[in-house]
Amino acid sequence: MRDAQHDSGRPSPLGATVCDGGTNFSIFSASASGMQLVLFDHADDRVAARTVTLDLVRNRTSHYWHIFLPGIQPGQLYGYRADGPRDPAAGQRFDPQKVLLDPYGKAVSVGKNYSRAEACRPGDNAATSMKSVVADLSLFDWQDDKPINRLYRDTVIYEMHVAGFTGDPSSGVTKTNRGTYLGVIDKIPYLQSLGITAVELLPVYQFDSSDAPAGLVNYWGYDPVSFFAPHLAYGTNTDDPIACLDEFRFMVKALHRAGIEVILDVVYNHTAEGDERGPTFCFRGLENSFYYILEDDRAHYADFTGTGNTLKSNHSVVKRLILDSLRYWVSEMHVDGFRFDLASIFSRSDSGEPERNAPVIWEIDSDPILAGTKLIAEAWDSGGLYQVGSFGQDKWKEWNGAFRDDVKGFLKADSNTTWNLHERIIGSPDIYKCGHRPAGQSVNYITCHDGFTLNDLVSFNSKHNELNRNQNSDGTDANLSWNCGAEGTSTNPNVERLRIRQIKNFFALTLLSVGTPMLLMGDEVRRTQQGNNNAYCLNNEVSWFDWKLCESNAGILRFVQELSRLRLHFDQGTGGNAVPLEDYLSSAHIQWHGTALDKPDWGRDSHSIAVELHNHARNNMRYIAINSYWKSLEFELPPLPGSSSHWTRMIDTSLGQPDDIAEMKKGAQVTGSSYVVNPHSIVMLHFASPRGDS
Repeated sequence: MRDAQHDSGRPSPLGATVCDGGTNFSIFSASASGMQLVLFDHADDRVAARTVTLDLVRNRTSHYWHIFLPGIQPGQLYGYRADGPRDPAAGQRFDPQKVLLDPYGKAVSVGKNYSRAEACRPGDNAATSMKSVVADLSLFDWQDDKPINRLYRDTVIYEMHVAGFTGDPSSGVTKTNRGTYLGVIDKIPYLQSLGITAVELLPVYQFDSSDAPAGLVNYWGYDPVSFFAPHLAYGTNTDDPIACLDEFRFMVKALHRAGIEVILDVVYNHTAEGDERGPTFCFRGLENSFYYILEDDRAHYADFTGTGNTLKSNHSVVKRLILDSLRYWVSEMHVDGFRFDLASIFSRSDSGEPERNAPVIWEIDSDPILAGTKLIAEAWDSGGLYQVGSFGQDKWKEWNGAFRDDVKGFLKADSNTTWNLHERIIGSPDIYKCGHRPAGQSVNYITCHDGFTLNDLVSFNSKHNELNRNQNSDGTDANLSWNCGAEGTSTNPNVERLRIRQIKNFFALTLLSVGTPMLLMGDEVRRTQQGNNNAYCLNNEVSWFDWKLCESNAGILRFVQELSRLRLHFDQGTGGNAVPLEDYLSSAHIQWHGTALDKPDWGRDSHSIAVELHNHARNNMRYIAINSYWKSLEFELPPLPGSSSHWTRMIDTSLGQPDDIAEMKKGAQVTGSSYVVNPHSIVMLHFASPRGDS
């Protein structure tokens, strides 16, 4: 039915805002010739319960369509139908038969009959469309929750997938809570025991899980349909989007109480609408040429993301959407930071060309609401733009792909890798030397969701992505992996010992190098994806955390737990990542050695290096010897002051537990002036003077 009982409403704020006596709706569309607000009682309803046609005079101010409807309460399902020119050659793709999501909607309802295909085809899709949901954010009680604002030097990031973390029955989480925000809460004690200080959640904005090969699902979530609504499937009741909002906030509040920050992996570079053959969910049907970078013919989409479309992030409308979204997640949802997927898209102009000083980057950097928020860039895109070392200013940290690749290359004994490893250990000054950037600019990681797990990195020479149903053609071939002598699972004890040693080597370099370390969910217990390096479409045991591994690989788990504690202990009082990298390196008194003191071998065929680091604030020293050679090497040890002084062994990755890593103040005394470092292993020795804190 049509409804004339309404008020004109107001253009601000955008979205659906609950007010005294009803709800104000506002949406942007400059080119629309008509706009209808459609209200639904249920997600799968074929016909709207109410259709309100917005008046061109009373309900439009400039480019904003708005209306106040009395009596509309939280939980109301709604959408829009926008009429206007359908002229792909002019960049316009209006389709009044499609129910559109509100770009500023705070919750999304997904019915059992939802169909991506129907959103691609001509015709009415009311019965199969996603719907926005009215929400009142003021009803949640945050109590005394506030941002943690932990320094980067004290931060250890754990990249994890909300569903995959507890989706497996072995998690011990109740069936209702498995794979949900509440499931994460159940496992907070584990996160605390691991020593991590922040979780980096793979995308939790509402995404289209059906955008995947036939018979599979989009598991990772890099396919957003909303920049404000939490993903409904991670709630315990998919019929209640409002409860999902609350459960996300319960999770954040619980993590904060445990001292753990929440960083969201966010996708502002593209949407789930794909290319010109894709569905019409929202942006395409409201103002296609404003939201997306188009090719010169205007009928096709520029694709710098590998997904079919690219958001026009520096357009004023899109830029405001991004800023409003970030502010919302910080102010209303209390998150602590963001990791920006393919962040270099922000550096592209409206035509797709790279530009210096891109407005959206500077506005995010300078926004006062985001002043204390962690900002981490994946500083490249799929169109060839690579900005590691030059993205934004010092507030922006970066995933350091060079750390990942150079550490991999050295530990598998590639040639000509020693000098690059030395750069990565000390914070990559060759990359971050300009602009007085902090020592924590580099986010150091070996593995992430995209690629092999750490276990698979040492177990497979080649990818095995057959389950993705794409003839093993997806996923990168540049893995820099080494299977240690056998492809896949091995019963050879020598192969297994070497793999365990290599896994510990990777952890040691990640957590002991200058920078902010990031670990991948399950690497600490040898989670495997059976050689699949692109498990984006596998929401099953391949991708889930198998909690039985905590027992079968308890030795590696303990190694990581103790290593996290050692890292935080040794970095205390150094200024660490809070000071400019140049100042840190000049004051730290770092000295490089080879097997002989003061004689590092930077040659092409060198596979070993040693470094001596002084922490003058705590009056102690560390000596780290790294041997990726296939034979044992004897390293001369730096002399210590006083005849009774001695080095203490804290780490030797060639040893079995518990000797591979010692608890603080419980290391083994080292006698003699040298130490034999076994093949493919790392040793860390520690010395604290009587005046220092050991």
